[in-house]
Amino acid sequence: MTWILSNILLFMVVKYGSCFVALTGIIQVCAVLIWISIRNSVELSVPFEAKDGEHEVMLTTRYGLDFYLVLLNGVACTGVGIALFVLDIFFPERICEIFGIDPLSAFDEVVLSKRN
Repeated sequence: MTWILSNILLFMVVKYGSCFVALTGIIQVCAVLIWISIRNSVELSVPFEAKDGEHEVMLTTRYGLDFYLVLLNGVACTGVGIALFVLDIFFPERICEIFGIDPLSAFDEVVLSKRN
């Protein structure tokens, strides 16, 4: 849900969109850390009988590709969100130009709301 909100916000207000991109990454990294902390330290091994019937095959659990993809995506989203936030602070006109946002619309809203 935060990823959808960040995509919507990036086309309206880059600063808030970048915050939601970073929030999405933080949530993913927290999910990975929670999964690591609640996982049993003793590995689960399920024995199965082989087709030839002479030896056993062991099924063991491990961190799979999805685990590492979520971790990598979380770190990348956090980094991109922080980078966009910093770039929006130092180069707001350029970022608005890249994302196709009218930079004067946000300025008009702030100035006009302070006058009233």
